[in-house]
Amino acid sequence: MPRAVSTGDVQDQKARPDHAHPEAIASTARGAVWMLIGLLLIAAAAAGRAVAAGTFRIDEIELSGLPHLAVRIPLLCGLFALYLGHLLRLFAIQAGGTWTWRREIGIALLLHGAAALAIPILCNDMFNYLLFGNLEAQRHISAMTATPAVLLSDSFQQWIGDAWRTAPCVYGPLSLGQFTLASRLGGGPVVPSLVVYKISVLAISVAWLLLCAVGARLAGAGPGSRQAFWLLACNPLWLLEVPGQGHNDGLMAVLVLGAVLASRAERPLWSTVALAFAAAVKFVALVPFAFVLLWMLLKAPGSWQRRVGAVAVHGTIFLGILALCYAPIWEGWSTITYPLSFVTAPRLHASFLDVVSRGTSWAGRAWSEAAVRAANAVAWLIVAGLAATWVRDWRFRDRDWRVPWETSLRVLLLYLLLVKGFSLPWYLLWLLPLLVAVDDRRWWRVVIVSTYLTGAYYFLPRLLPFSFVIAVLAPIVHGPPLLMLWRMTRSRVDAATTAH
Repeated sequence: MPRAVSTGDVQDQKARPDHAHPEAIASTARGAVWMLIGLLLIAAAAAGRAVAAGTFRIDEIELSGLPHLAVRIPLLCGLFALYLGHLLRLFAIQAGGTWTWRREIGIALLLHGAAALAIPILCNDMFNYLLFGNLEAQRHISAMTATPAVLLSDSFQQWIGDAWRTAPCVYGPLSLGQFTLASRLGGGPVVPSLVVYKISVLAISVAWLLLCAVGARLAGAGPGSRQAFWLLACNPLWLLEVPGQGHNDGLMAVLVLGAVLASRAERPLWSTVALAFAAAVKFVALVPFAFVLLWMLLKAPGSWQRRVGAVAVHGTIFLGILALCYAPIWEGWSTITYPLSFVTAPRLHASFLDVVSRGTSWAGRAWSEAAVRAANAVAWLIVAGLAATWVRDWRFRDRDWRVPWETSLRVLLLYLLLVKGFSLPWYLLWLLPLLVAVDDRRWWRVVIVSTYLTGAYYFLPRLLPFSFVIAVLAPIVHGPPLLMLWRMTRSRVDAATTAH
């Protein structure tokens, strides 16, 4: 995490009691209240929408007239209050509010609990999860290799969007286990299964909050550590998408954060274990593990033979845990390859490649697809070239545990901004746990600005025609972070090194 304040500032901060800053404390309280009001408004809008529509389903269900306004107005007001409250609290902390950590965590717990009250309103994915759990727990059918006919015959199809009706489970065995447990404990019907699943994601969110508190407190005293805590633990994107909409990216983020903290505590084996379990949620956790192994090979103390041996041990542990996780559901290589065929199918949405596709559509489908392929190849070359440059620069770096994690964040950020064709806001949750290892405030700014800009995914489709929104989402969400990165590369300070 970025260094909070100097030693003198820390001592001064400790010397001043809470009542020394009544205005700042009142402002931080107002920020939390605004966030709470926003989350409760979102939960009320979600419940009202389900009642007005007569179904939990989100996709392809549109309201009109008074019910439409009765849902949209509190939803937009709730989103505005949530983001506004978060900003107010961050600025108030910077101004000198000195709350105790116990109170900080208590308020954060309240916000996470309020976020969990919302049923699906922004996304339909939670019902896909429950369908997979129902297949496994109630019908004893593999959700990862289920055929379209089997998927279409499931009772949960009434809540699934048309685009995903025949898609099998594309998530790892740890996520599938969570879905299955929710269905088993819920008994099969949608409401109890939904309640159990929401309780499980709330538990994951609480674990995230507590780990963020550990990471922030390790960063030192003062307002900087509290800002870091609020930027991560109560980030509006996290509150909306994990305890709110139940995305399983939260489970992976918690495990990656655990791995980062284990690495900081010089427990590399436990870090590897946590990353292996994270990869059993989503394979994206392979990225930080690859850079950690490479760092171990190139920069760890000891002889070359010792470093190779350490890499072999960690690689074996990682693969062994993955194998144990997949063993109960393994049905041959189709267990992996069949779901991957759905993930890798060409699908563009609100991304840099989507802009290329729309911008060249006038030339015909063949030319447009060729332009997308060319742009994708260029994007991969940029990411690969920068990754190679950052790794090459490791030779000028001290043996600092942060370096491979920071490189992982840079690569994943560029992948999401340039390469990922199907862009969704919750993908940025992949970056949040890696920020704990980053000491360069410039990278913090890029990632946090990105998480705030994802608010466009929630606001614009409810204010403007969808055909217009889908054309401008990528420039609005990805444009400013790319400009910030460009300015970093153009600055006199080398963007490939950490600012100390």
